[in-house]
Amino acid sequence: MLWKASIVRSEPGGGFLLNEPLPQINPVSPEYVKRKAFPAGSWARDEVTAGRAIVGRGQQILWAKGETFFIVGDTGHGKSTLTQNMTRANIGLIPDILGYEAIAFKSVLYIAADRPSQIKASLKRMVTDANCQTWDDRVVVHEGPPDFSLNDDPFKFLPFIRELAEKMEREPFDCVICDSLKDMVSQMDENTDGIHINQALQSVCRQDIQVLVDIHPRKMGSGRDKERHPVLDDVGGNKNITAGAGSVLFIGAPNEGSYPLHHLKSPSERIDGLAVRYDRPTGDIL
Repeated sequence: MLWKASIVRSEPGGGFLLNEPLPQINPVSPEYVKRKAFPAGSWARDEVTAGRAIVGRGQQILWAKGETFFIVGDTGHGKSTLTQNMTRANIGLIPDILGYEAIAFKSVLYIAADRPSQIKASLKRMVTDANCQTWDDRVVVHEGPPDFSLNDDPFKFLPFIRELAEKMEREPFDCVICDSLKDMVSQMDENTDGIHINQALQSVCRQDIQVLVDIHPRKMGSGRDKERHPVLDDVGGNKNITAGAGSVLFIGAPNEGSYPLHHLKSPSERIDGLAVRYDRPTGDIL
């Protein structure tokens, strides 16, 4: 039993008596200790990249387990197309993505929040008679955003993901895709909004559900401004949103049909020299 002190003023100098019990605090379970608490030296020396990549190779990690992956790009720069190709790789329909291996997901929730009809038209190019059943078995599309905002109710996101799988009698989702973030929030520019959005995404990552987020950049100014190398401050919304990200990939302005990919934030080595070119009729990456 835990006790708290109560002051007794019976004479000069006074004294104290332990006389009022406090509510019992739930002990930390052995399972919690095993999962969360480690000797510092051994923990620090563990190989942090071993088995860490969702998309990557060795120290070059584009998307890391337990860390939100942001794809940033202006309208028409192929955020959804690149995201859908990532999904194809993660459900085994293509052998790699951007030349990097991808781990397999069992069950993906694709939240088509931003203009679902356009996301459908983009995805339709990649669904064939031969692979339609794989898409059905491994991916669920949520048409439109959830009926709550991540910045207003950050801790509704994880229960929503779990309950949706349960109600559909599907395997629990091990990946969630937000396409795109601006349509899942009421606003995203204030400090509190950024903190709450990060809390929503982190609450999912902590449960071994991987998260990919599409997000727009801030509006660029002059043509000269658009030509410079992008930085994290160019990502739309409050800086606390990307502060919690593991990896941020920025799709730049096209050059002769090819889009440069700027790895603005990396969970390991930053990957340089990436670019993507799309086959518009099929959605394939060339």
